[in-house]
Amino acid sequence: MTRAMATKGDPLEIKLVQQLAELEALLAEEYDAIRARDLARLEMITRDKQSLVDGINLTSTAMGTTLAGLISGDDSPAASGNRIRALLTRCQRANRTNGGAIETSHSFTTSLLDVLRGRVPGERTYTARGRLGSCTETSAFVHV
Repeated sequence: MTRAMATKGDPLEIKLVQQLAELEALLAEEYDAIRARDLARLEMITRDKQSLVDGINLTSTAMGTTLAGLISGDDSPAASGNRIRALLTRCQRANRTNGGAIETSHSFTTSLLDVLRGRVPGERTYTARGRLGSCTETSAFVHV
């Protein structure tokens, strides 16, 4: 621990709990927007989420700890440490779920594009530059 942690009812702890609860709600909104494929709403949520995460980092720094320290329990204030860890864990889980939903959506869209282009879905190769290409694209030798 870098300094004596705050006591029960510390305004910074209260602020952090509020910020984490807000992040959890925002992540749930993000999941709904991903499922609805609402890009305008996703852009707004992404900006709000970044601002909120920046605020959470500032609050944890002001508390004399890091989010990693709070998650591990090494630097958690005794009074609200369990609640903070539970919120952080739920936020991590929601963020991973959202990332998985984005990846699934991306894979689905890629497969649809493959079908529209007359390719077998998922049939991909890498170009000479290491970028994802396809087996129907022209080779690098044609461009030399």
